[in-house]
Amino acid sequence: MIDAFVLARIEKLGLRPAKRADRQTLLRRVCFDLTGLPPTIGQQEKFLADQSPDAYLKLINRLLGSPHYGERWGRHWLDVARYSEDNTNMGPFNGPYDHAWRYRDWVVSAINADVPYDQFIVRQLATDFLPETGPADHAALGFQGLAPSYHKEVALAQVVLENRYADEWEDRIDAIGRGLLGLTIACARCHDHKYDPVTTEDYYALAGIFASTRQTTRPIISADEIAKTQPARDQAACLQKQLAEPEKNKTALTKEIADLTKSVKQKKSDESITDRLGKANRELAQLSKQIAKIKTDISALKKTPGFEVPVANSVTEEQVRVEEINKDRMKIVYYANKPRDLNIFVRGDARRLGPIVKRRFLKIFSNGDSIEFSNGSGRLELARVIASRDNPLTGRVAVNRVWMHHFGVGLVDSPSNFGATGSAPSHPKLLDDLTVRFMENGWSLKWLHREILLSSTYRQSASTSPPGDPDNRLLSHFNRRRLGVEAFRDSVLSVCGRLDDSLAGRSSDADDATFSRRTIYATVSRHKLSDTLQTFDFPDPAIHCAQRVHTTTPLQQMFILNSPFMHQQSIALAKRIECEGGTTVDERTTFLHRLLFARDPRPVDLQVARDFITQQPATDEATKRAWQRYAHALLSSNEFFYVD
Repeated sequence: MIDAFVLARIEKLGLRPAKRADRQTLLRRVCFDLTGLPPTIGQQEKFLADQSPDAYLKLINRLLGSPHYGERWGRHWLDVARYSEDNTNMGPFNGPYDHAWRYRDWVVSAINADVPYDQFIVRQLATDFLPETGPADHAALGFQGLAPSYHKEVALAQVVLENRYADEWEDRIDAIGRGLLGLTIACARCHDHKYDPVTTEDYYALAGIFASTRQTTRPIISADEIAKTQPARDQAACLQKQLAEPEKNKTALTKEIADLTKSVKQKKSDESITDRLGKANRELAQLSKQIAKIKTDISALKKTPGFEVPVANSVTEEQVRVEEINKDRMKIVYYANKPRDLNIFVRGDARRLGPIVKRRFLKIFSNGDSIEFSNGSGRLELARVIASRDNPLTGRVAVNRVWMHHFGVGLVDSPSNFGATGSAPSHPKLLDDLTVRFMENGWSLKWLHREILLSSTYRQSASTSPPGDPDNRLLSHFNRRRLGVEAFRDSVLSVCGRLDDSLAGRSSDADDATFSRRTIYATVSRHKLSDTLQTFDFPDPAIHCAQRVHTTTPLQQMFILNSPFMHQQSIALAKRIECEGGTTVDERTTFLHRLLFARDPRPVDLQVARDFITQQPATDEATKRAWQRYAHALLSSNEFFYVD
């Protein structure tokens, strides 16, 4: 079906589709697209040896069944969700998100499980309302629970704090607007949208939902499970209280002993001072034993299985209000299960209040009068109307994003703006057809991948654009694409034999040259983004990312040539060549090209390797250094960095 729509447009302009890509090129392309990793030599041999008609389909199914599929496509979603583990500025009301990684791991797991996309949305907005999910799914609420939280100081004026919260509501609306619906709803904060049918009333109707929601943490185990270990926590808390008096006395005794010791040293003491010093030392020893005993007991209690209740950064049904203590000091108060309808802020100013607007969805999507939300904050009702088949945008936006990641550009090349200021689709009928069939097939992302990857359009070779279609919007050939930072870094680790492919868990620093896990498990910070990630165009995690930009800068090549990470990997790759690549220059060169590029070397490649390696001094150490430098050069090549 895809090919019929694409071919019709191509032939209308008198163009012809490109020839089909060879099997090695297609293998490397689909491996990167689905898992973000290059094909191993074993994968290459298995696919190339399979000459059955469904060999390519079997390859796709194997890759979709790999846990690395969820890591690849989970990272794409985290761009949409503006995932981060902290805030630009942090304080008591907007500190770091210590459990953010649980949301990231939930996303990876959900995508691997092929959770239907409509349920994927509902669970991220309101899983706590669903009887079928339970506390274990609270991590899904990180979509809003990890959203940017701005600096709040209770010494600020009330209106300043209220505007801080209003800024946060704007972020939440922008995330669901551009991220899920492809609409710039946040433009209606101060006035009716200038181009799209979104009013200021619509904006504040949605803002009321988020004004009735609090960012916090929630347990991801049941109340019954928590109750089982509560006695241990209660006992530890009691012992902790018992520490207060002994530690206070210890501090006082320590000071007294220091003063007495000083007097003795200065020979200003008499017998009574000496006696008191001895007694104080005995008392201190007794207190130290008492304190050590209590701390030992606390440590033993903390080793109780399940003592630490696992929690996720999440949201709860709590209205957040700024209230005045006095003119110079405010307090932030939370009211549980008391949803709030907002006044319109005239021109976006919290000091100028307009009429109250009931919580509801956009009027443009209503058949007649819009239905007000009444179930708590309205998160579940919002989620369901967004994820409804009757919603004309949600499915199209999702299909377009998947298409964009496979082809480098979406059918709509403004993937987060389907409004009047966005681009028209290059193939509107194709987008409509694919969206309808996507929903008919259970909103399955894996079905959508298969449908796209099995098309002849996707299997074309990459070539130059013809004069009639300079931007290749008609898809007369495949677009050559550059790897993102995650795929590039992960590929380096993979080919060098250093990749730790374990799943899930806490994040680590991407700037640490010894960090060998996949890059999706790197810390993402709004406060101080990793230098490595920034260098290779990682998006700003403080805002929704529609699509990544690609720059070419000297810093990128300096990292590839000079960074400790790349130096370590080139050494590891040289050792792998020595162990697995054979003994002759040609054998090792062939091994390297298959490993890095999924192809055999051309004659010129073999000759370049022979000339470089044989011109080195004939010593073992010089030969090792030569292979390291040669391997490093191939890791630095455009062929490694791009996918045809």
